[in-house]
Amino acid sequence: MSDGWNIIKNNNDIEHLLEEYCGFHDSCICKADYVSGASVNEDGAMIGSSAETAKLNVNFK
Repeated sequence: MSDGWNIIKNNNDIEHLLEEYCGFHDSCICKADYVSGASVNEDGAMIGSSAETAKLNVNFK
């Protein structure tokens, strides 16, 4: 865990998160934000992104 965040990089991280939150039983997703990292340049051409630039933040309560 880093600064209140649970960083998921592998299956062990997923298992730890599920254990920590009891499999998310009785949990509620309060907010979800996704940033792909893709953009459009001045000519209207799409500039792709890589998996490293994409971010998904999900807030549970």
